[in-house]
Amino acid sequence: MDEPIQAGSRSAAFRLEFGGSAGWGHLIRCSALAAELSRRGWKCSLWSAGDLAAAPADVRDAFSEQATAAAVGWSETPPDVVRGSEWVVVDHHAITDEELKRLREVLDASGVDAPRLLAIDDECHRRLGAASLALNTRPGLARSPYAEGVRALLGESYALLRPGLRSPEAIDPPWPDDIDPVLVMIGGTDPRGLAVAALHALADVDAQRYAPVLVQTRAADDGGAAIEAALARFEARVWVSRVDACALAGWARVCRWSISACGSTIYELSFLGLPFVGIIAAENQRAFAREIENRWAMPVVEGDERLRASAAGAFRRLVAQPFQESWRAIDGLGARRVADAMEREDHASSLVAEPVSG
Repeated sequence: MDEPIQAGSRSAAFRLEFGGSAGWGHLIRCSALAAELSRRGWKCSLWSAGDLAAAPADVRDAFSEQATAAAVGWSETPPDVVRGSEWVVVDHHAITDEELKRLREVLDASGVDAPRLLAIDDECHRRLGAASLALNTRPGLARSPYAEGVRALLGESYALLRPGLRSPEAIDPPWPDDIDPVLVMIGGTDPRGLAVAALHALADVDAQRYAPVLVQTRAADDGGAAIEAALARFEARVWVSRVDACALAGWARVCRWSISACGSTIYELSFLGLPFVGIIAAENQRAFAREIENRWAMPVVEGDERLRASAAGAFRRLVAQPFQESWRAIDGLGARRVADAMEREDHASSLVAEPVSG
């Protein structure tokens, strides 16, 4: 593990929502940036209505404190930890340009030293003119879609990965050598219940050969009964939750394949070298999913009522196809590059509207 970097007292606040229908992807990737900034001596706080109690320990530990935010609305008066921050990082696909502008105005009015604003984006639908810095990690993205004057960090080299992925935990798999384990990750909350269909799809392919390693918190609606029933079809299986990055990397070393929602987990799988079937679990994942399908040749399916059949077919294609090295495109240093850009921006006398090289 890298040694901490001694630095002056700086701080950043992360404004996002997570849990429930929002999932955990925004929180996970923001915790990766927070961990890198903390390594450099920054103080990082979480400004959100979400509950960190169910998050993995490394995600919770990335933030020194949490300030409660309103469940809706993006222009409430910032708490003290935000008013003292040099940066506010906003990660939410639903905040509009007008709402971001209003947040900018609220931050500007909050004190003499108003924080800079970093906006994380996935879809290229917004101009983000109120931001000082925009981050979009879509693979192959090289031309900024954002307003003039907004400095842009573009492409997969900026993907935010937790540092623990570089330190895999030793895992002793509880099955014989002739079993092929498959990592199944459909998000921290899986509000649409896609994990059940994904598990049945894998069992339909071969319930004796494959063993799912399901990484997911227990469903609240039925206590996980539907997942338990799907897992019961397999000769061998594992269900784990609140897995930190070290444990995830350890399980990835044990597994040969993966089935995953097309969120930020895809970048983790690329870094860990685990081929995957991608599931479009939310509308804001669609453009990203099609990009990785085209560039990395990994099969992608819709998370709809046909998922069981389509995922089974996609998994059969996955295990039969040769792989090109292009899909292993993530080097795990994205958080460092973003932190470098934030620190450069602190000292810049003017903004540049061109992408920053990786």
